[in-house]
Amino acid sequence: ESERLHRLVEDLLVLTRAERGAFAVEAEPLELRRVITRVVERERRRMPGLEITTDLPRGLPVVAGEETYVEQIIRNMLSNAAKYTPIGSHVVVRAEQEGDVVAIRILDDGPGIDPASAERAFELFYRDPDTSRMVAGSGIGLFVCRELVATMGGRIWAKPLEGRGAEFGFSIPAYVDELDLGP
Repeated sequence: ESERLHRLVEDLLVLTRAERGAFAVEAEPLELRRVITRVVERERRRMPGLEITTDLPRGLPVVAGEETYVEQIIRNMLSNAAKYTPIGSHVVVRAEQEGDVVAIRILDDGPGIDPASAERAFELFYRDPDTSRMVAGSGIGLFVCRELVATMGGRIWAKPLEGRGAEFGFSIPAYVDELDLGP
C-alpha cells in the first residue's frame, strides 16, 4: 500500500505541474535497454501475477528524455496492464526504432480495450465505463503518461490488438548531440 501511495503522489505532482503549465524536461541521453530492464525487473517482483518479458533488440539508439519520467511511464503502463488482465497473463515490453524515434510498447494478452475507450484512455479521470466498477483506479495514471511523453517530444497511444489483448505505447525521439552536427 505504501508503494501504491508513493506512486499516486508522484502522479499528482506531475498533474499539478501540468495544470500550472510549469512542466519542462531537461532531455538527457538515455540508454533505453538499461532503463527498461531495470523497471521490468522491479515490477516483476511487485506483480507476481503477471508474466512480464522484454523484447529489446541490441543497437537501439540512445533517446532524448528524462530517466525518472520514462520509468514512471513504463511503471504506470505495466500497472494498468496488471489491473485489467487476469492473473497469469503475459505482458511484453518491446522497444524498436522507427525512423528518428524509438517506440516502447506494452503488449498484453488480456481481454483487450474497446476502440472508443482507447481513444479516451489518456484523458484526465477517464475510466472505462464497462470495467470501472470492477477495477480500482483514479483515472490519473495514463493522463500523467500523456503529459510526460508530450513534454519529452514524443507520442502516446492505446489500441486493441487483433484477436485479444491491448497495446499501450509511446515514442521518444532519438538523441541528437548538437556537438556532432558541426558548425
